[in-house]
Amino acid sequence: MLSGAWLQDLEERTLAHFGSNRKAALGCLSLSRNMARSVQVQRSKLYDSAPSVGVDSGDSTEPADDSEAFLKAVDTAGLWQMGTRLQQRVGFIQEGLRRVTATGPVGARSLQFRNVWADEVYVEAKADEPDVAALVIELRPRLLTVNGDIKVTPTWDVLDVRDPDNPQYRVVRAKSLKDGQDWTAALEDGGDLSAQFLSSPGNPEGDLNGANYPYRYDDGTPFNPYELYHAARTGQMWDPWEMIEMADATLDVASLWGFWFHVVKDTSWPQRYVLNAILRGANVITNSGDNSSMSAVDADPAVLLQFLAKSTDQVQFGQWEPGGDPERLEMAISSFESATLTSLGLAPGDLQVSGGAKSGVAIELDRSVVRDMQKRDAPQFSRGDASTLAKAAAIANREGIFSGLPESGYTVSYPPISMSRSEREAAKQEIDTMVAAGAKPSTIFVVQTMRQVDRATAIGLVRQWKQDDKELASIEAEAEATADVPTADPPAAALNGAQVNAALEVARAFKAGELDRPAAIAILVSMFGLPLTVAEEIIPQQAGPSAADLARRVLEQQTTEDRA
Repeated sequence: MLSGAWLQDLEERTLAHFGSNRKAALGCLSLSRNMARSVQVQRSKLYDSAPSVGVDSGDSTEPADDSEAFLKAVDTAGLWQMGTRLQQRVGFIQEGLRRVTATGPVGARSLQFRNVWADEVYVEAKADEPDVAALVIELRPRLLTVNGDIKVTPTWDVLDVRDPDNPQYRVVRAKSLKDGQDWTAALEDGGDLSAQFLSSPGNPEGDLNGANYPYRYDDGTPFNPYELYHAARTGQMWDPWEMIEMADATLDVASLWGFWFHVVKDTSWPQRYVLNAILRGANVITNSGDNSSMSAVDADPAVLLQFLAKSTDQVQFGQWEPGGDPERLEMAISSFESATLTSLGLAPGDLQVSGGAKSGVAIELDRSVVRDMQKRDAPQFSRGDASTLAKAAAIANREGIFSGLPESGYTVSYPPISMSRSEREAAKQEIDTMVAAGAKPSTIFVVQTMRQVDRATAIGLVRQWKQDDKELASIEAEAEATADVPTADPPAAALNGAQVNAALEVARAFKAGELDRPAAIAILVSMFGLPLTVAEEIIPQQAGPSAADLARRVLEQQTTEDRA
């Protein structure tokens, strides 16, 4: 449904609703109104920007040692870019997988990531880790030479670490298994194709089992290169029936929009008729597509239409009212769509209904709702991404792509969704109210409120800003030390009123944070001829901003980013 391959499902649902005759009258059904995809696309924002990655070191999070090249390789391999599609799928069907491996010739290996969908795999877990994939069998079509002919053949990639002393990696010919049969039954009758697809110069038989198993951490523990992602931790491998109502509702809504299209196309105009008369000069037009025909004549304001009476009975002309009202039907279907989303857990206030009968109705999720959804999704995806990075680091170390990378302890945090203008104004008003009441919100609180981030992220931002200030101060001090400062200040000419106002404006810009101290002093000295000592008195060492000032500056910065 998210990939567009749901026309057959829609055909079957429409047939169930309307019956064969009425369905035939609807004509071609449209896939354009896909409620499930619309919701998932709007809510899946974790990977709009690349996440921040670190390595957990006790009570703090620091960047991983020697990780810059590794993280760049991960980004180049598309791990984060593929995340949006993964989040959409997992949000809809509750589970999805990623596989990491190394590809390329020896000496030029690189990391590779793939999204793998739940309907393409068979998965089992260990008893003590019921939601972690230990056995994964993925269906993959491959080109196989059979009796000299190259044919596309369904195969299985089998990776099994249920027995850590004898892990398995094989490629086997796909076959139907009976109940109770293990995948090893597919090895019978030449079903093992590992030699054709896993062989290497040093391993012509493609034996990657037991001691030859390639996916291991630095302590020798084997791992499965597939990582299973969950929409929610339930303690189970699969949660297949959760949110099935969304799929059901999408089919219902699409069927109703198909009926609406039929009303617009076939019954939305007044139908004129004539009794006991024939329009003269009409030509029969035949549709070659379905052999249907109709009588028609070219009409024009300058043309006089002539009718020939069929009998002595009175000729009657009339008009029927439209068979359907598209505007009212559109509003009814949109109301049903909104009510359906509400029943799926979205409150009426969470939805923004824009447009109308003339411009079309669009149902959008409120940005605050999307932000809350992201906060709920983040722990699940952070868990999966951290494990994927650890596996990628282990593979990179074993394959010689990198060396010395940490193979555990990765942490992943996702950039927050920016606040809307109205949200920022409301947050600033909240802080202003607190300040007016005598409260003194901390810098951390202000950043949390204005940026809508958690406390750890706010602390990280403040630390980064303080570090930036230190580096800037160092640069300024170095510049002042090397500057050619005159030993005596020349006398300053008297300033006129306009110059005084301009100097005051420079001081105001400095206080507002629009100019840094060196720039403000340079303007006063060079443009207005003030002595350096006087300019330094006018522009004192900058004190830390108040909570209200900080809120205003964060608001202005966010507004500038939005405009950019």
